[in-house]
Amino acid sequence: MGPGRKGRGVRHRPDLYTDPETFDPDRWDPQRPQPPRNAFIPFATGARKCIGDTFAMAEATLALATVTARWRLKHLPGHHQTRPVPGASIGPGELRMQPTPR
Repeated sequence: MGPGRKGRGVRHRPDLYTDPETFDPDRWDPQRPQPPRNAFIPFATGARKCIGDTFAMAEATLALATVTARWRLKHLPGHHQTRPVPGASIGPGELRMQPTPR
C-alpha cells in the first residue's frame, strides 16, 4: 500500500477505476474494463459497509462446516501445505485441495 492509501481499499485506486471516489454502479458492467480478477474488494468496512456482511460471514461459516462434515480435504500432490491457523480471511488466495467423501 503506497503513501496516502492507508485504510483505503481497491475501490479507491485510480489505476483500477475511472473516478474512483464517485458512486458508479455501472462500473461493474461487463462491457467496461474490470479490475484484476484477484483484486481484493472488501465489503465489511467504511461508510458504505455492506448491510449483508454479517449474513455473508454466517453463510461462509455454514458452507465450510457443511463441506468439512461431508468431505475430507487433502492437498494435491506437489502443492504447498500450510499450517492451520484459527480464524478466517476473505481475500484472494489459492488452496488446491482434493475432496474425498468421509
